[in-house]
Amino acid sequence: MLGSDDQAGSWGHEYVRNLAGEISAEFQHREEQDADVKDLLNLVSQIVPYHMSHNAEPDAVDLLLEVEKLEWLAQYVDDKNYSRTCLYLVSCCAYLAEPDDTAVLRTAYDLYIKCSKYVDAMRIALRMNNHELILSTMTSCPDNLHKKQLAFLLARHGVLLMYEEEEEDAMEDAPQVIVLAVPGTARMTPVMLPHTKYLQSSSGHVSRPSM
Repeated sequence: MLGSDDQAGSWGHEYVRNLAGEISAEFQHREEQDADVKDLLNLVSQIVPYHMSHNAEPDAVDLLLEVEKLEWLAQYVDDKNYSRTCLYLVSCCAYLAEPDDTAVLRTAYDLYIKCSKYVDAMRIALRMNNHELILSTMTSCPDNLHKKQLAFLLARHGVLLMYEEEEEDAMEDAPQVIVLAVPGTARMTPVMLPHTKYLQSSSGHVSRPSM
């Protein structure tokens, strides 16, 4: 950390990993001493994009968690690395205490929304049991086929979707989706009724009536 002002990535991957470990330890020490950490954050802003562009997303996430700057992650996530990043976020939240675990899940949710992965985002919202995010995911999804997937996912989890009048306008182009999202409503709709009537005789034999 007392070396040259060259970009950290120019020294190679192993150097960057070792530097990240030193930054984490030094950051914790300075936090205890209430000292300035601006120079450390400057190095972090160089290391994180290097990790994200070299398939080292877990290292980037770990470093941002250590320096309490997880909100920086979104600017480095794109369609190429969002999957590995979000999978690691979801997996590591099990080892974090409140409220850090919720913050990690919310970050994964935001990244999925950023990359238009609404089904994955809905799974995170359901895991968080956050009705506001569940409703926001459903109403913000622009594709009707994806909305049907979301509705089936909600039905499987037994989630009753409630929305206000202004939100109803956003869903009026796909009213069948809302029906699917409500458990048990299929039994009240014509989809469950037989299209052809059958007659049953006293002997138990079932026959189709003549036309």
